[in-house]
Amino acid sequence: MATHLVYATWDQARELAPATEFTAAVDAYVQRNAPTANFKPAPLAWAPLDAKVAAGLLLSADHILNRDSAAAVRQELHNLLPDKLFQAGRTSVARHFFDSRDECSPALQRALTPGVRRYSCTRRAGQRIRAPELHTDLPPENVPQQIPHEIAEPHLRQFTGISHRLLHRYAAIRLVQMIIGGSLGDAAFYLGVKAIPNPSHGYGRVWGSGSTVGAWIRRCGVDEELRTAIGVIAQDLRQRPAVNYHHRRAALHTWALPAPLWHRIIDQHAPGSVGVDYRDEFFRLHASATIWSKTVLSERCCAPPCLLPVITSHAAPNGNHVQQRLPIWICGRPSRSPKTYTRRLTAALDSVAADLRATVDSMPPGAVLIGK
Repeated sequence: MATHLVYATWDQARELAPATEFTAAVDAYVQRNAPTANFKPAPLAWAPLDAKVAAGLLLSADHILNRDSAAAVRQELHNLLPDKLFQAGRTSVARHFFDSRDECSPALQRALTPGVRRYSCTRRAGQRIRAPELHTDLPPENVPQQIPHEIAEPHLRQFTGISHRLLHRYAAIRLVQMIIGGSLGDAAFYLGVKAIPNPSHGYGRVWGSGSTVGAWIRRCGVDEELRTAIGVIAQDLRQRPAVNYHHRRAALHTWALPAPLWHRIIDQHAPGSVGVDYRDEFFRLHASATIWSKTVLSERCCAPPCLLPVITSHAAPNGNHVQQRLPIWICGRPSRSPKTYTRRLTAALDSVAADLRATVDSMPPGAVLIGK
């Protein structure tokens, strides 16, 4: 397989081969036989080779495969393929690879597959889209936007060089895409993931070739390994009780914690002596986003439109810049504060989220919960 790739891309591969009499023989042979230069789709016709030509091709392939690491081998092989994946998948090399894949070593399969993979297509609403890749009993509505840490982390901790928060977010999007097909953007829309342009919040696109995760996958060549890990995550999610997270997100699309309930929680657990007026509308909306995220297993940055402007703003409605001193408990993160009211407020938000889950799960499909 490596020899076939060297032959089909001799103009590029020759620079990687040591200069010997065998490379000169390959030069002459290539000029006489005019192989599929520039990745034309015509199949390669193999004929018996002169001994020197065969030695030159084998020597060049061996020079590539004997790099110091698997990553270096993968990079050298991918340097011989077109930059664009859809072009690489249509080359004679790709066809030859998939026709004889069982004859390749596992290491060569792992190195070449991400560069020449061809995806099957299907039709949806009259358009050709990428077909589902994962055959599983897990429906897409049972995939949360924020996969529980205890499920995702054991399978994703092996990957380095990327923010694990971004990687976890990408894993959920990629899993939905593998189940329903289509693009990563379609899967992100299904999960309610938004692109927030403010870089100070650490959000933004995690899908597509121009994203941080996409660039990292191409640079490290971990597409196949990541796909396998996400497939195992799907199996683990299948073992958990089925929850329709899509129904929860749709039912709470316009929901916010009612002001009377929020005031009652504050009056009961955080009296005015703490020095901050938590009854303010700003804190109520932040608490609403936290309860929403606990209910639908999603990040606060993906909150409904009625809550998102407050979450991404640095200022409270009255103009005071309080974002920097926003209490940890109201953001849904564990607090180690020794203050008793902090622990009581955290428990109160957890209780409201539990009641909200029970209420939403009992609602019929298409119903919307209104709370202001």
